[in-house]
Amino acid sequence: MASADIEPVRAVTAREVKKSMPRELPHAACGRALGQIDVVVIDDAKTMQTIVRSMLHSFRVGRVRTFDGAASAMQAMIVEPPHLVIADWRMQPVDGIALIQAMRAERMGALALVPALLITAHPTRNLVEASIRVSAHGVLAKPFAPATLIKRIEAILSDRRPFVLDDKTHEWMIKGTPETLEIQRTRWRKYHQVRSGYTELIAPHATRPTKPQEAPDKAAEAAKLDAAKVEAAAAASKKSKGMGGRRGETRLATDAKPKTGHGGGKAA
Repeated sequence: MASADIEPVRAVTAREVKKSMPRELPHAACGRALGQIDVVVIDDAKTMQTIVRSMLHSFRVGRVRTFDGAASAMQAMIVEPPHLVIADWRMQPVDGIALIQAMRAERMGALALVPALLITAHPTRNLVEASIRVSAHGVLAKPFAPATLIKRIEAILSDRRPFVLDDKTHEWMIKGTPETLEIQRTRWRKYHQVRSGYTELIAPHATRPTKPQEAPDKAAEAAKLDAAKVEAAAAASKKSKGMGGRRGETRLATDAKPKTGHGGGKAA
């Protein structure tokens, strides 16, 4: 065969390699057992680090690494990515949400596919929504029992939802994140509607808010009632004083009469 008939090997560009990469991958802990996972715990409180580490060791988790902050943890995880991250929300200077969001960047490689569990003493609605947006696998409220923590971890290990790469943001996210966020918002709206209706149903009549136009009328009625009470009290007091005065005058008049008798004389 002539050399002219051999098709040369075409050079593959980096962009083509990037396009050929899978756009959907399972998370790092998917299908693993507790004894097979490497867990990174990040909390700026040493006490909380010790508590969580003891809980994980009691359930024979394969490996546990603890860090005081996001920066030191990120350096270690880039070199050796774990299977699961448990991070506190309120850390300084980088909080748990910012840490997880940084992990999800495409340039982070294998670290972007590591599931994360956020722990906090203040599980607010905004925090839950933020955790969904950065593709955290859950929020756990402190304090929590060991059984609660392990139950959450086992749920993550059995979670089959893959990570998908967003071509616009170049970040990995859990498949169905927008739908999950909308479901969560719908639940909040229904909760507030039910709560508002229930409060209106059980609220006593006296504690229910009055309409703006009714407030001045009720205030005027109360003022009139108070004035009538004051006037009645004043009249009663005046009447009582008047009766007491007449009795006193009668006694004085009686005492002023001259005494007469056989041995008495006229007053000088």
